[in-house]
Amino acid sequence: MKKITLVLISLTLLTLFTGCKKETIIKIGFVNDLTSVASELGVSSMYGALLAIEDINNSGGINGKKVELIVKDDAGDPLTAVNVDNELISEGVVAIIGHGISRVADEVIQNANDNNFLLISPTISTDTATNLDDNFFRVIPPNTAQGVVMADSLYYHHGDDVVVVLEETNQAYTFDVYNSFKDRFIELGGSIKDEDIISFESGNLNDYIRVKDELLAQSKTTILFICSGYDTSTITQLIGSTKDFEIHMSMWSTTPDIFAHTSDVIEGAHGVNFFNFESNNSKLNELKTRYNEQYGQQISYGSLLAYEAVMMLSDALKTIDNYTTTNIKNAIIDIGTFNYILNDFSINYYGDCERLIYELIVEDGEFKEYEED
Repeated sequence: MKKITLVLISLTLLTLFTGCKKETIIKIGFVNDLTSVASELGVSSMYGALLAIEDINNSGGINGKKVELIVKDDAGDPLTAVNVDNELISEGVVAIIGHGISRVADEVIQNANDNNFLLISPTISTDTATNLDDNFFRVIPPNTAQGVVMADSLYYHHGDDVVVVLEETNQAYTFDVYNSFKDRFIELGGSIKDEDIISFESGNLNDYIRVKDELLAQSKTTILFICSGYDTSTITQLIGSTKDFEIHMSMWSTTPDIFAHTSDVIEGAHGVNFFNFESNNSKLNELKTRYNEQYGQQISYGSLLAYEAVMMLSDALKTIDNYTTTNIKNAIIDIGTFNYILNDFSINYYGDCERLIYELIVEDGEFKEYEED
């Protein structure tokens, strides 16, 4: 379910907190894109955050205090994102889990610094936010990591037979990933020419059709999509079986959206992710089951990262009495290494994250870990 109304959000939260009004409640903000054409990542992240709130409250809350998640929609727009952050701070949240896409990063980070509150992002991975002593923490590594992994895989298997499809409105993500991919690809001996890059704007049907036409005119047969799952699925659906491409995807494409708009076209596609969804890890499988039962869809990396962001904040709050921004940041840094689902991840002094990255392949309509033959 991509679109969601504030009424539905309010009803969800009311269900979670009925009977808790007389208790002291710790408020945590959540902001993401819940309504744009590429909102799947934001909606799935919200659901993951709600699962974390359930687990925290079911295990006694934070030092006996219940936790409330206050949700707002930024629609992927920087100005809206700043405004809703300020609304949440005025409503008394101790920190904000957000935002979702790198396009809003510069504005929301500056606002958090100016107004001295903490942002913890599940999925903003722009390299420009790296190694800064600011009020922005995240549980996803910078974009360089996925660009390097994709370059290694593509060059090893396909050499120069690669065309890049690049979304332009979220440049803080897509250009970061592309530049790290290109630098590594060239370092390995490959080359990327201007004619090997096809740019477009998300949500523009004419652009989707133009990209399809340009791909069909290409002599190259391997596509690297650096865009959302919605974009990738729409373009590959337009191509259909007209031409046989091998598809590779950046992490933004590895969401359940990829299956909602395509059928067997995406089968065999390669991607990168910070989670191995077919793992036998008990916590991962429990979350997958609960997520499907409650929300009727497959869990995504955004859901899992948002779950971990909320849990990390909760564990930090348990160690302090005064919830100032400085105290919360120091508490997270002092803990340093966290493990809630599958593998450890670490947070450094600057709030940047390190974690393992997986290569995935689509088999039978699911993401599975890719293993060399």
